[in-house]
Amino acid sequence: MTMKIKTKVFYFFILFFVASFSIMLFIGSTTAMKGYDILEEERLNWEIKRIESGISHLVRMHESILLDWAKWDDAYAFIEQPNEEFITSNFSRGLFIDQTINYAIIYDDNGRVLFKQGHDYLNNEPIDVPKQLIDDAFLYPETSGFFKIGDMTLVYTSMKLTDTQETAPEKGLIVFATIVNQPLIKSLSESLLIDLNWEYPVVQYSEVPPIQVMRQNDHTDLNVHVEYVNFLGNISIITEIPHDITSLGKETLMDTLIMFTTVFLVLTIVMYYGVHDGVARISELSGEVLVIHNRQDLHLRVTSKGKDDIGILADNINDMLDQLEEKNNQILEYATYDVLTGVLTRRIGFERLEMAMEAAKKNKTDLVICFIDINNLKEVNDTLGHNAGDQYLKIVSDSLMNNTRSTDIVCRLGGDEFLVVFHHCPERKAYETLSRIEKEIESISETENAPYKMSISKGVVSYVSDMSLTSFVEQADKKMYEDKKRNKSLVDSE
Repeated sequence: MTMKIKTKVFYFFILFFVASFSIMLFIGSTTAMKGYDILEEERLNWEIKRIESGISHLVRMHESILLDWAKWDDAYAFIEQPNEEFITSNFSRGLFIDQTINYAIIYDDNGRVLFKQGHDYLNNEPIDVPKQLIDDAFLYPETSGFFKIGDMTLVYTSMKLTDTQETAPEKGLIVFATIVNQPLIKSLSESLLIDLNWEYPVVQYSEVPPIQVMRQNDHTDLNVHVEYVNFLGNISIITEIPHDITSLGKETLMDTLIMFTTVFLVLTIVMYYGVHDGVARISELSGEVLVIHNRQDLHLRVTSKGKDDIGILADNINDMLDQLEEKNNQILEYATYDVLTGVLTRRIGFERLEMAMEAAKKNKTDLVICFIDINNLKEVNDTLGHNAGDQYLKIVSDSLMNNTRSTDIVCRLGGDEFLVVFHHCPERKAYETLSRIEKEIESISETENAPYKMSISKGVVSYVSDMSLTSFVEQADKKMYEDKKRNKSLVDSE
């Protein structure tokens, strides 16, 4: 079944919309989201740098605090001459609270502890300095970083002491340390606006990369490893970086796609209805042409009008139908009537004879045929030319047409042979008509002083109900030849 043009146009717009939406979705999901992924990657690198910077800031704070002590004349003098007054004046609990440190230790050049003190600045109470810190701190002079003491992790800084002018030789060692506890981690998290989770696995630092990135659907798990100063292991600082940019990008992309889809759908509908009238007219025009084709009726015409291309096409189709009808009429006329004589052709004559036989058989009416042959036509053509022969044919055919009724049939069988069919006519009446025709032809021959004698031979047969068309005509043909022989015998005897 052929799909109608309106249906094709409808499906075209549907496919056009789906294809366009798919292309927009593909471009959005590849190009746009790729850009968001790049921004997300840049944001991740920036967060890593912020975390590393925040961790470094803890250490640098200790360095900045300790630097003033390490380059102070009074502290340098204390190394040379320890005294209680220096301790009482400078290492009050206010120092630990203000500087947020937990431990302070001073060594001489030989590693002997000149001073040590611990204080919980959160609860404002003294605490013991761990023995491991006392024993290990002197082993890591001029060092800043993270110190592992049992289960504790400390922010650790140590510096040698000199005078304020930094001209005296360095002596001893001063150490400040702060416990990495939840309040400290919380403070760092709040300053970075990131939730940090510190873990202290005993893992060789060289066995893991400094930064581990594990991407999930909606976030990235980030693990920053920080090396201990006094231990071959690392601190794992773990956090989640949400994919805010990607999520925002997806939302923006979805909103954009919805907006574009809505606009595009509206435009598609407008375009469809914009061409709908033209499509409907083309469909109507196609239907009318199909009716003309199916009916094979060249009298029909298409009805679409207008000054646009469709109207012009309809006018052209009608013009073409006019020409076809004219040509068809010409062809029909050529097929119906003999060009030279104007009588019916053999095919049309036999078709009408067959219908006449059926009517005669059904109605039991008289039907007579006469097979006619023009005498001496070949000799006329050979001696006087075909123009003379054609004139001879025309005289005979005109006489046949003029002396028969409108209900009778006259056709040219070919060459010099004609067939006359007499409807509702007894054989006697047919002979009377043929006699008039013969006399008229002879009279014309004598009147016009024709260089030849014009005459015809004839064979007359009445229809019998059991006759076929072939046998009917053959009997008339046979009688015509008998008549031709008689005519020839008469001419020879003269």
